[in-house]
Amino acid sequence: MADKTQAILALEPNAKFTMVGDEITSWESDDIEQPTETEINAKIAELNILEDRKIAYGNITDQLDKLWHDINDDKLDKTGTWFLAIKKVKDDNPKWVN
Repeated sequence: MADKTQAILALEPNAKFTMVGDEITSWESDDIEQPTETEINAKIAELNILEDRKIAYGNITDQLDKLWHDINDDKLDKTGTWFLAIKKVKDDNPKWVN
């Protein structure tokens, strides 16, 4: 799960700041505007969605094995196990949430 530090750095990669626990205690980047709590929380949610999706895809070895079997079985189309597995991940874990 993404944390506040990861979210801030995703929003502002060059930001310099100090945190104690879950609180920003000093913002040391005068040239970079500090993100709001709303922006930080939205980025945390986005990072978590992306991580859930990445985990759901499984490892590349398993994906390649499914793909090989689909090619071997002449199912390199929307009926193959690889396509159906990837489609399920995409359907269950939309990349962008509005």
